[in-house]
Amino acid sequence: MNSRRLLLVAAAGLVIHRAEADEAVRIPLRIAGGKLVDGPKVIRLKRNATVVLTVVCDTAEELHVHGYNLSLKLLPNQAATLRFVARHTGRFTFELHGAGTEIGAFEIYPE
Repeated sequence: MNSRRLLLVAAAGLVIHRAEADEAVRIPLRIAGGKLVDGPKVIRLKRNATVVLTVVCDTAEELHVHGYNLSLKLLPNQAATLRFVARHTGRFTFELHGAGTEIGAFEIYPE
């Protein structure tokens, strides 16, 4: 595999998505009833990947990415987008902040 490619492995079905080094890795998530109902629960990426996370939730909430200290305001049934560069390696959970419910995690690996 070309080392310039980024690898994303979605835990649900182990679907593999790839993006060139200058492209963003786009990850759609859908949350209903306080649970992830569509999208990968564990998102595996190479360090320095540009991530575009698009989230639709059935209630007003706030998505929080631990370790990166990023937040995304979610309005009922409206797509919200969070874009960031995965500069830190490790495992970083993301949760519905108001409910205190962990939804999934990013696993960021060295390049």
